Amino acid sequence: MWWESVLLYVCLMATVKYRLEKPSGFGGLKRKEVAIYCRVTVDRNNRFEFSTKLRVPPTYWNPDLQEVKAHFNGSKVINVALSKLKTDLLEMWNASKGIELSVLREKSIQLLKFGSNLESGPKKKIRNHLELFILDFIAKCEQGKVERSANTVQTYRATLDHLKTFSKESGYDLSFEAVTMDFCYDFQQYSWDTLLHEDSTLDKSLKILKMFMRESLAHKLHTNTSYTRFKRMDGIADGIYLTEEEITRIYKADLKDKVRPDLIRSRDLAI
Repeated sequence: MWWESVLLYVCLMATVKYRLEKPSGFGGLKRKEVAIYCRVTVDRNNRFEFSTKLRVPPTYWNPDLQEVKAHFNGSKVINVALSKLKTDLLEMWNASKGIELSVLREKSIQLLKFGSNLESGPKKKIRNHLELFILDFIAKCEQGKVERSANTVQTYRATLDHLKTFSKESGYDLSFEAVTMDFCYDFQQYSWDTLLHEDSTLDKSLKILKMFMRESLAHKLHTNTSYTRFKRMDGIADGIYLTEEEITRIYKADLKDKVRPDLIRSRDLAI
């Protein structure tokens, strides 16, 4: 019928736009990060949208350019993912001659799902990036698909923040292949020298990093296993000592008139 050809023509004119979810959740509490939603519009009667699973603080979103502002750490990765997703959606819709609208809608859902979730699906999907995998894993935890406590998820976010600042300052890319022995040693030194982390905090970060590498390896997203051979070096404290002159002064100090005899005992033990 004539309206079928019109519908197919309209399908070719689909548009793709992004928006943020509302920053206020239950009870009006402000969220630090919100999800980026993708909306596909055919006409006013045919539009649908789904979360890309990518998240950003609302203050870093540019609604006019439909992208994350450049001064947000990680903006390049997110913007590349959004651009690729939009391109893939438009290519699919523009090559949709003879395909029913319901089928296109389902294919779009699958592309949105697999393109952002790094799971098995269409061939065109975001691969080979550790940061996106961690973001997706955190999203699964928050959705209840992966069972983790709120404190554990918070630790995952903190570790990702540390990795992102390390990546920015060291020049290491947060790809799966980049996590080599050198990466681990340099991240360890960065944690000590820049972040001033104690060994316990560093151990936790390394444990989480290895967990994410192990999970992504299980999903066949890479073949890198060099991280498994890494073991943290023991921290070496700066030596603090007294000179011979200082020891002599302490030894000869007259403490007999002091009312605290424990000072004499402490002095003798120190010498």
